[in-house]
Amino acid sequence: MRNPFLIIVFCTLFALAYAWALISIIERETQQYGRGLVSFADTFLAGIFALGFVYLSDLAVMFLKPGLALYYNVLLLTLLLGFALYKESGHKLREVLRNKKLRAEMRVLGERAAGDPSNAAYFERASEILEKLGELDNAAEAARRAVKLGPTVRNMMRLKHIEEELRGGHSEGYGG
Repeated sequence: MRNPFLIIVFCTLFALAYAWALISIIERETQQYGRGLVSFADTFLAGIFALGFVYLSDLAVMFLKPGLALYYNVLLLTLLLGFALYKESGHKLREVLRNKKLRAEMRVLGERAAGDPSNAAYFERASEILEKLGELDNAAEAARRAVKLGPTVRNMMRLKHIEEELRGGHSEGYGG
C-alpha cells in the first residue's frame, strides 16, 4: 500500500528542487553573462508558479495514476532540461552576435585611428571593446596609448582598471 506521508514528502521535495532549478536557469543570465533581462520579481513569480504547479500536479498523478508517476516526473525533468538548453543556446547566440558587432566596430576604429592617430578617444574606445572581447593585453596597450595622447582622468582610470584585471584583481568604482 502507498504511504501518503512519503508521497507528500517526495512531491514537496521534488517541487522545491524543480522551482529552485527553474529560478537558477532564469537567473543564470544575470550571474553568468551580466545581463539581467528578467527582474527578480518576475523570476520569483515564475518560481512560485512552478512550485505550486509541480507540487499539485505531482500529487494528483501520484494519487490518481501511480503507475504514471515516474513517467510524469521524467517528463517534467525533460521539459526543464529543454528550457535550460534553450536559454543557454540563446545566451551563446547573443554572445556571438555581440562579439561580431564589437569586432566590426574595432575595424572601423582601426580605419579611423589610421587616419587620425593622435585622437585619444579612438584608443580609449578600442580599450573598452578589447576588454569586452577578453583581450586584456591589447586593451591595456590601447589604454596606455589613450593616456599618452590624452591624459584625462577617464583614460587613466580606464588604464588602472585594465591593469588591475590583468593582475587578477577587480577594480571597483570604474564606470567606463
